[in-house]
Amino acid sequence: ADTTGGVRLPAAYCGILGFRPSYGTIANIGVLPVSPSLDTIGMHLIFVKFSPELLNIKRTFRVHTSFFARDQNVMHRVGHILLKLPYSDKRQPRHVIIADDCFELLKIPKTRVTQVVIKSTEKLFGRQLLNHMNLGDYLAAKVSSLKLLNDGSKNTVHKEKSLASLGNAMQLLHRHEFKHIHGEWIQTARPPRSFVANEMNSLLEPSTPYIEHCQSARNQMRLALNALLKLYELCCTMHMQDDGLLVIPTVPVSPPKHGAKEILAEGYQICALSLLAIASMSGCCQVTVPIGFHDKFPVSVSFIARHGGDRFLLDALQTMYASLQEQVDIVMRSNLSSSAISQEESAEIAKEKGNIAYKDKQWQKAISFYSEAIKLSGKNPTYYSNRAAAYLETGSYLQAEADCTTAISLDKKTVKAYLRRGTARELLGYYKEAMEDFKYALVLEPTNRTASVALNRLQKLFQ
Repeated sequence: ADTTGGVRLPAAYCGILGFRPSYGTIANIGVLPVSPSLDTIGMHLIFVKFSPELLNIKRTFRVHTSFFARDQNVMHRVGHILLKLPYSDKRQPRHVIIADDCFELLKIPKTRVTQVVIKSTEKLFGRQLLNHMNLGDYLAAKVSSLKLLNDGSKNTVHKEKSLASLGNAMQLLHRHEFKHIHGEWIQTARPPRSFVANEMNSLLEPSTPYIEHCQSARNQMRLALNALLKLYELCCTMHMQDDGLLVIPTVPVSPPKHGAKEILAEGYQICALSLLAIASMSGCCQVTVPIGFHDKFPVSVSFIARHGGDRFLLDALQTMYASLQEQVDIVMRSNLSSSAISQEESAEIAKEKGNIAYKDKQWQKAISFYSEAIKLSGKNPTYYSNRAAAYLETGSYLQAEADCTTAISLDKKTVKAYLRRGTARELLGYYKEAMEDFKYALVLEPTNRTASVALNRLQKLFQ
């Protein structure tokens, strides 16, 4: 089930699709409640392809409607069966709203996620559909009860606190309803200390007025988000269109390690609950979509549609999924390219520092900078040739010869590398090899005086 993220969190952390349907879409008769005003009965479903057996799924899993899937086509088909959705023509989104302040909660670069959605939306529907907003500002204006949950005062709630207040309200409602339903049994049965006991003892029971403020915030949230995601369309008559998609991150951070202390950290809890509360408190449907990896961990984004807009959301996912994955590949390639460009720029900076040190006759410092440039970009022959020049000044002739050989292997027309290797070989006593280097330098650059003088000097040794 997904009460406060039971489907969305695992889906995001595992890099699979997860769907939380609209609150109350399926009756919860016969199901053990956790928090009745938030519970959305769920099922974990991972199929790789559709089969006729799915037609019997209503009989096998009568009340399970939130589920995981690896294939968006499976998600679409099974969702329609489980939710008993009537047939209707697909409708495209008419506005896609990116909640910028929600993406500020991410611990990874937010553009890594938003650009995938933006580019996909522009390609499929056009740029005019995209809208940006601060959801916290909107909720502060529309959900007045959040003011009463902000430190218990009636002062205007700050936009940065409205999402946190919403998450806090969801958590308090969850615990209050859980304790109200199961508290007597827990006190009587006294189960071993566990998550259940922790839920009972984690916080003191809030006052009745405070719980009423939480309930009021939940009701106002449902009205506010549904209003945001609907659009009045004037045709012959005025009617509602469930045409809006709200885009938020599913989770703020990468999957934490098992038993990690960060899960219990206040900052983590606030960010995670702020994002999860948007659909839980509004009762809207939400789909979690994997969009690649960051630092080897799955990354996801979530789309939210109005309460009752489950068909629209599943259809939108089917329309957008392939384009989203295409944009993921483009962003990943772009990131790799940007990283390569950045390394090349850093290597050039290191080389220039080496050149300055060389001119100042700080040979070891120059060698250090050239070595840094090589480490950043090891395919540039100039870096090896320049380091060879610095090695020559320190009397490290073998190192100079080796660097010049590497430079020549990368670019056989590097005249300076032949000159410096010839010099190193001459100083090492390898006169014939040195003569060959100077001769080849003259082939590449016939007027090179340094090569001509060195070759004449060596030829006299053999006369």
